[in-house]
Amino acid sequence: MATSSRNRFARPLAALGLALLLAAAWASPEPWRAVYAGQLGGEYVLIDLARTGDGQATARVLLQARGLSLTGSGAEAEDGTITIDLRATDMRDSPSFAILYSLLPSDQPAEGEAGAVLAHLQALRHDEWTDDGAVLSTALTFAAPAGSADALEGDLARAAQYAYLSLSEGRIETSAVWPRFSSAALKDLEQEQESDGYAELRAFVADGRDNVDSLELGWGWTEDTYRDVMGVAGSYVSILRSSTNYTGGAHPNTGYGSTLFDTSTNSYLSLADVFDDDVDWQTPVLELVTADLRAQGAAWLEDEADSAVAVTLTAADLATFTLGPTGLSFVFDPYAVGPYAQGAFQVTLPYAALAGLAREDGPLAAFQAAALPTVFD
Repeated sequence: MATSSRNRFARPLAALGLALLLAAAWASPEPWRAVYAGQLGGEYVLIDLARTGDGQATARVLLQARGLSLTGSGAEAEDGTITIDLRATDMRDSPSFAILYSLLPSDQPAEGEAGAVLAHLQALRHDEWTDDGAVLSTALTFAAPAGSADALEGDLARAAQYAYLSLSEGRIETSAVWPRFSSAALKDLEQEQESDGYAELRAFVADGRDNVDSLELGWGWTEDTYRDVMGVAGSYVSILRSSTNYTGGAHPNTGYGSTLFDTSTNSYLSLADVFDDDVDWQTPVLELVTADLRAQGAAWLEDEADSAVAVTLTAADLATFTLGPTGLSFVFDPYAVGPYAQGAFQVTLPYAALAGLAREDGPLAAFQAAALPTVFD
């Protein structure tokens, strides 16, 4: 069955958009952020680490073999030692949105972390004259029920450094953020992400300038786009794209997209590529996702929904998906299955719920088996 998740991506969405815009303003200069990955004690670990200034840091830790995605905020000491308590990731926000919320001043209504502490991260970046942290000395200790009480210790190599591209011109503000990978296997993906970032920025700025020149700009013209690594297994990397923008009108907007890339074939994969060609995967997956969305209260999927707005999901509605430690996740933009006030929705299907549907040598099977990643080799 699906993971019941009333932890929708959105808080009340007007607050979400406005808070993200505010947080983006507070985030300048941008946080130092990098992805570290490798084996610790025979177990593959990926850490998305951000240093947010004033002695603060956030981390997201992916442990595919344990089925764990952990997140937390903590402190960075003067000697560079970072200590963070980690809890189960709350998927109401994309990882980049969650970092922005952590930057809000304490008197802002940002939600605090909830749930039991499952692990503790202690890490030290090795700053050198020629580099600012190519290696992260890491110690992960776990509390029940996260698994073994033994610590995972050792050095992780930097797999990606986040790149920030931004432009500010009067009321026009726009930025793009993406991971710049070190691996040769991911160079095509990296170059396309960078090309897309520049193209999106140029197009958005051009539209804003047209409005400036015609004296129709309004109170603002802002857009911020982020790309986050959501999971790696075998030759596959899963990325979530999230954006927030305001171009006038009653409220800001958010939107999502995704990329699944196979380094063994240097190709992009669709949702259909995840499943076995010889099985009907659409019927069970759509039933599971619909049931979960109804449990979350998605207004346009309710039996009593107004016929003018009632939604029946199809495979086309599942276009934004990611693979990670907890399962196959789908993200639905605001207005997709409910009114703006309900915000975006997220549904995660555990791998056990997809038994018998996976392509034998495909990405779903690789993530379910926690295949050792080769994407950063």
